[in-house]
Amino acid sequence: MLLVPSAAEARRWEATAAEVLRREWGVRARPVAAATGWNHTWRAGGFWLTCRPVAEGAAFRRETELFGRLNDCAPVSGVRAPVAVPASAGALCAEARGHVWRLTEELPGETPTGFHEADYPRAGEGLARLHGCLAELDPHTAVQARGPVDLAEWQVARGVPGPAELPELAAEDLDRLAVGLRVVADGLACLRAAPRQLLHGDPGLPNLRVDPAGRELVAVLDLEAASVGPVEHDLGCIGLSAFSHHEDDGIDGVTALASAVTGYRRGTGRTVDERAVYVLMLANDIRLIRELLLGARPGENLHSVVQWQFGRYRKVLDAWSRLRFQGERACLT
Repeated sequence: MLLVPSAAEARRWEATAAEVLRREWGVRARPVAAATGWNHTWRAGGFWLTCRPVAEGAAFRRETELFGRLNDCAPVSGVRAPVAVPASAGALCAEARGHVWRLTEELPGETPTGFHEADYPRAGEGLARLHGCLAELDPHTAVQARGPVDLAEWQVARGVPGPAELPELAAEDLDRLAVGLRVVADGLACLRAAPRQLLHGDPGLPNLRVDPAGRELVAVLDLEAASVGPVEHDLGCIGLSAFSHHEDDGIDGVTALASAVTGYRRGTGRTVDERAVYVLMLANDIRLIRELLLGARPGENLHSVVQWQFGRYRKVLDAWSRLRFQGERACLT
């Protein structure tokens, strides 16, 4: 779990990033921390600098290799990935200060906000093209060994968290987690039987880049969760973006997700089990809530973050309770 640093810690990291950038890549631009949150990523001129602890270096390098494979098939898929810039020693990653570092070029396009009516259907269509490319790759190119079905099984196996495990949550919210876990447990048989392929792992709107004019997907980033699983997981990540909007935004999560699924079906001709999409969304949010609370440092106040995360979970769970499923399709009751 990546947590927000103190101001002093952020300055130390910025100085370290500048030193590594200058020594390993010969770039003297001032690194500026990513505005989307603390994730060990800095913008430097027309580049992005990212690092991970050495213990996570193998996965970080696999992600970098996956970037290259996606760019190899970009002429067909139309979807690019970050392009890694070789360090002075010739490798795509460099080790320094107990971390593995990578410099990538700026990607084209803009981050979709979801406010444009085409954002969600175009995201579904673009994901279909991306999945066509990923399906051709060896599953062993996955960055993570455990896929979304494994993680869902693990959440069920851990059982309902008690007040001691998640003291930030009120009793009624713990009850909501129990309901969600039952939904996930009931859906596991379906998830285990679903076809699997290599997935992006986290293609929510913040990790997509679209053409500003046509809103088509042109690039993806952040493939550190790439794993093998049902395509419904990646659609669920788009769905979580749909349910992340503020109530005043006027965007209905169920409708936005349905438009993404329709776009995906249109792009692939494949069936999509919308029940599985919602089950995996619930499993994903339960995992994120647990990781957020259990990963907090002593004395750290994550109340507002937890409330936002749980607010989204409530909206997904409420949508589930209002849906009925006819075959692979979801309908509001």
